[in-house]
Amino acid sequence: MSKTNYDASDLYDAYSFSERDMDWMLTAIGHIRKEVKQLQHEITANGEFVTEQRLTNLITHLDMYECLAASRFESHKHLATAYLIECGEIKRGQP
Repeated sequence: MSKTNYDASDLYDAYSFSERDMDWMLTAIGHIRKEVKQLQHEITANGEFVTEQRLTNLITHLDMYECLAASRFESHKHLATAYLIECGEIKRGQP
């Protein structure tokens, strides 16, 4: 393995990717929060019942966000492991 040089553009790519992931997660959390607050308002203020369809839609969104988070977690974990191995090789003086 040859020694790899990294520059600011490489770090920018990594951190902007992570920034986008966290933006998506914040958007997802905001969406769920809004939906739950709307349901809470309908139940407490208006005395309405929550339909099974409303809960099913909310659960579907949670499932989508969980899948996205798990996928991104595995991607970041894989890259972190690869760089950790590379760091170890560099420290041991292996090219």
